[in-house]
Amino acid sequence: MPEAGKRILYCVLNWGLGHATRSIPVIEELLRNGAQVTLASDGLALKYLQERFPGLTIHILPAYNPVYPQGDAMVWKMGSQLPKFIKTIFKEQSEVEKIVANERIDVVISDNRYGCYSSKAKSVFITHQCYLIMPDSFKWMEPIVNRFNVRQLKRFSEIWIPAIQNTFTGKLCELSEEIPHRYIGFLSQLDEMKLPLKYKVCVLCSGPEPQRSIFEKMMGKQISDMGESAIMIRGTDAKRENDFGNAAVRDICHAGELNKIIAASEFVVARSGYSTIMDLVKLKKKAVFVPTPGQTEQEYLAGVLHEKRIAFCDSQFNFKLQDALKKSAAYTGFKNLAWNSVLLKQAVESVLC
Repeated sequence: MPEAGKRILYCVLNWGLGHATRSIPVIEELLRNGAQVTLASDGLALKYLQERFPGLTIHILPAYNPVYPQGDAMVWKMGSQLPKFIKTIFKEQSEVEKIVANERIDVVISDNRYGCYSSKAKSVFITHQCYLIMPDSFKWMEPIVNRFNVRQLKRFSEIWIPAIQNTFTGKLCELSEEIPHRYIGFLSQLDEMKLPLKYKVCVLCSGPEPQRSIFEKMMGKQISDMGESAIMIRGTDAKRENDFGNAAVRDICHAGELNKIIAASEFVVARSGYSTIMDLVKLKKKAVFVPTPGQTEQEYLAGVLHEKRIAFCDSQFNFKLQDALKKSAAYTGFKNLAWNSVLLKQAVESVLC
């Protein structure tokens, strides 16, 4: 049985809101089991979690502040910032050790923050990126990058993988048996619901700038030209600079509103980010994916889902919405994929015992 009152430090990466949103069901399960949860993050991710859990103690961790390219030169752009990222990892590790000592933390759970572990507490790392995929021109680096990644993962007591084994995640979510790990099932803050269809298309703009704005501008024009009911979730409260025609527009939606909008949409057009995919699995929707240029993880996932005839995908550079919707008729959507909430319950119970 779980030990009530165990102190948990829950740390979340602030690279988009995906890590924060998928952490919500984990935090809720911890709280249901009587854990005392302290949150640690920075920027929008921390603000989002504060609003969702206003009664919890928070700590501000050092920010990574990644800068993304205009085009698809992701490897070069990220590589040039590696010294800054490593410095941030060292800073957050020092900060976590202080929090663990001062607040007598029993367990540290980190969603993709590599420095958030402690020598004085059990440390759990949540990631779906067990295997890092490099672009074709840098494939020779893949073994080196993944040896480094394994070395970082070994600093943690256990790895939690938010997936169900042998589904669509392929090598992305595979991990050697030498590293203690468990699959905790897909994670989503949304709930499956049946509503009458109101929109032909829901466009979800997400991710870091400048690509979020590029996607918004591109899709804004295409949904305004489409002539059918559509809605766009911009994913930002920045000033609107694009024309959306007769399409409905929301800047930022809370979970309840987003849940209803997606449920009332026939198709969802979005980036193939992992958290977005998990939400669509939960809601059993049909999707069209446009991977962020240069983000190999998104390109890989979209490619696998395309090959399995689950969701149509196309590149940003030649994407045509009306053509994509026609082709999507031959794809199943996520209606046949299983959802297993028992795996998360078992994982939480394991760290609280």
